[in-house]
Amino acid sequence: MKKITTLLIVTILTIASVFGLPGFIPSIPDTSGDFVYYRDNTFQREAYVGFLCYNDSTFCARFYAPANEAEELEEKSVAIYFTIDSQNDHMELTGEKIMGSFSASDGEYINYIHDMLYELNARRIKADPIPFEAFTKECSTKGQKDSFMDRFGFKVVDEFMQFGGQVTEIFNPLIPLFNLKKITGADGKDLFYVVAMGRITSSIDTTFTDFKGLDSIISEKSHNFSPNTKAATKIFSAGSQSLRVTDQWQSTLDILREGNADLSQIPQSSQQIYEKIMNLNGVSTVFFSENPSVASDQSYKGIPFEALRSYFFIPQAYTDLSTLKISSGKNSTTISFESKNPKDTNQSVSIHRFTHSDKIQYAIHFTAYADAYLNNKHYFDKILDSAKIK
Repeated sequence: MKKITTLLIVTILTIASVFGLPGFIPSIPDTSGDFVYYRDNTFQREAYVGFLCYNDSTFCARFYAPANEAEELEEKSVAIYFTIDSQNDHMELTGEKIMGSFSASDGEYINYIHDMLYELNARRIKADPIPFEAFTKECSTKGQKDSFMDRFGFKVVDEFMQFGGQVTEIFNPLIPLFNLKKITGADGKDLFYVVAMGRITSSIDTTFTDFKGLDSIISEKSHNFSPNTKAATKIFSAGSQSLRVTDQWQSTLDILREGNADLSQIPQSSQQIYEKIMNLNGVSTVFFSENPSVASDQSYKGIPFEALRSYFFIPQAYTDLSTLKISSGKNSTTISFESKNPKDTNQSVSIHRFTHSDKIQYAIHFTAYADAYLNNKHYFDKILDSAKIK
């Protein structure tokens, strides 16, 4: 959790170079490393297609289908690295390289990738502009109250022959690259929908190409935690914000001191950050941030557009969009989701709570291993609900 926490902070505090696909200007520009995966239910087998942005002219698209022994279907994984003319007003490939083991019979998957690149980009251009307000715009009333997948987006009715004719396309600026959340048929059934998104952290990060479906990641580790009912409470504060926690929590700086770390080798700026991070027995982390509010035409309730998507990423993990919930009040916004790490199979819960004012945008960022949080939900929620601002 300490490693995850450090990487999460780096992700949140760092805004990398931003880009966009040709022919439209997204409300949230894509950042180098952003990727998204979709489930395509029109296949007779479980199938996914993903898209990754490297920079303004280099991308990757990948088709993946897991093996199915009962139906004697082999695993399929084909990736195409391609370049485009970023100055063009439509998708035009200027070069490509196919990766993965494939045979002549796999040409249908390569053709499928090509078709989806052109079709999805053309339909995003056709739907433009998609206002940033679509981030929390009501497009459905079914499902759980704050469910992102069921409720929020920008609807477009269109003809899409690859999906059988008339469909409804639902876009949301939160989703990287094409901003497409799902495609539903005339009967209301989901034909094509986003399942996960993430961001690779370097050129050697294989998180994108490791994707094999979220159900393939089953945690083999248990993160046991039992609240000490006799533990004393204390106030953890940073800047103008505070939480009431128990003495089972420690600041990262205190943990470093106890570990006899040479603090003289740690920059003062980093020490100030570590002092704002509280850890609980290696299973949970919480820290505060305060930033100047940004004008409404450049932000969602004070959260800059370019920074917003970063809050949904855990490095080297997939954000499970079926678990994403967004709730907004007059002066507050809460974002929560679960993520899965394919390397160590850990699953985590992230909760970001923002409180808005005319001048300052306050935030509490909470992350915990999913089993520890879900088994002690009342304990953790009580701590988060104790938040105060001076």
